[in-house]
Parts: sequence; C-alpha cells; structure tokens
Amino acid sequence: MALCRAGTLSVANQGATTAVAVHAFDLMKRGVVVGEVKAFLASQEGRPYWRFAQGPEGYVNPTHRAASHEALEKVEPAEVIIPNQPVSLISFSCIIKLPTVGEWEARFEDYEVGLRQLLLNDEYAATQVNYFEAAAFAAAVGWRLPTQVERHHAALAGRQGDDVCGVSDDGKLLINNAQWSPEGHKKKGPVKPGSFAPTPWGHHDLAGNNWEWVALQDILQGYSGGAWGDSLPRRLRAAYFLRYSAGYRHHGGLGFRLARSRPQDSS
Repeated sequence: MALCRAGTLSVANQGATTAVAVHAFDLMKRGVVVGEVKAFLASQEGRPYWRFAQGPEGYVNPTHRAASHEALEKVEPAEVIIPNQPVSLISFSCIIKLPTVGEWEARFEDYEVGLRQLLLNDEYAATQVNYFEAAAFAAAVGWRLPTQVERHHAALAGRQGDDVCGVSDDGKLLINNAQWSPEGHKKKGPVKPGSFAPTPWGHHDLAGNNWEWVALQDILQGYSGGAWGDSLPRRLRAAYFLRYSAGYRHHGGLGFRLARSRPQDSS
C-alpha cells in the first residue's frame, strides 16, 4: 500500500469545474493479482453468496448471506438477483453468487493460448471480474474499492492537470510510460505489475495495463485507467472513466485494486 495525501481536486461536471476535497487514504501500489483472486474464490466455496444494498442514506458494504433460501441455490455464478421491486440508481438490493476458481478460469477459454496464459498468470493483475466480485473481495479483507475521485487524485499524485503518463514535446503521450496500444504499436497483452515506473506516490499502472473498477455509489459503477488493448490516448487521462453495469466483466483488461480510508487529520 502507499499513502495518497489529502488535497483538493478540480473536477469538471457539465461544463463547470468544482474543487473537491480529498481526504488521505491508502491505495494498493498495484492491482489485485490472479493468485490473490484464486485464493479468495477458493476460500468462498461453500459460502459464495453476498448481499449488496444501497438506500437513500448511501452505500452499504457487502455482507455474506447464508444459502438458506431455495432461490439462492439456483443462482448462476455472477448472476445478479434483484427483488421484485422497482430498481433505481440510488436504491437497490441484490444478491450475487461468486464463481468457483474453475468457473472463473473458464471465462478465459475464448482467448488465444498465449494471451490466456498471461491473463491467468498468478503474478499478473486479475481481470474478468465484475464490480460485485471485486467489492466482495475488498470487504472480505476489510478494505474497499476506491472512488473515482480518489483514483483520479492518486493518478495525479498531487499534480495539477489531467495527464498521468507524461507527454512529449509534440504533445503526444509517451508510449514507454504505460502498457497501452497506440497506433502502430499494438500490444499483445498485459505486463507484470511494476514493469513501468511508479507515480511520485509509489503506485504502478494507474494508466494502462488494465482498467480498474471504481465506486460510483449506485447500481451503475465505473472503471478507469485504460488498458493494454486500448488505442485512444484520452482513455489514459486521470479523469477519464466509463460508466457501466456493476455486473459487467466481459473485458480482457478489467480488474481492480483496494483502498482504505485514513483519519481525516492524516497528511
């Protein structure tokens, strides 16, 4: 883990810029790796059900749910069950069933052999994980997922602007500062975390290599950072993120890292 210092972040929203205070927090130096996801899923076999909820008062941390209800026994891995009530963006409740290790590894069967070996290497950042699964992992170890504002703040490491990787004199992103795929340099897959220089705060791959889930406080979550297969430079910008269903995971470069709050007087 590495400390992200408290500060103020300028956030653009619908043409206006707002100064947002960010409290100090800890953030993993790298994404959660394949070996860690396998160990977590193995530990959950026999009790794979997790409940997620959010009401008007805000997000509630995921909790284990006993598999005592007949309906839960019929849940497919990673399938979301939502009660028979209207679902809004700010109020919802659902139950998920985590996959077994074998079921998670089966998600990579359609990849070319060489790429599949990279994506399932225990030391590489994990992918093919949806938001619910990532949040359950975080809760199980007493941590959480970072918010979009926190990840944005961490990527800039106290700097101003929206650039993470650095730019050359002609205004182009420096290809050697992140694992991504600019035109003419198609990358074949991810790299081992730590292959590129860290930010001034000690974090790796906050741009490129894999997209990472961030918490947006409603049933539509988001992910940020860009990935090894992306060819659009704007996707590596600190403020850039995509908004998607929390059950989404069909992306070869979508993973996560963990965060933890610090006392507000931390610097």
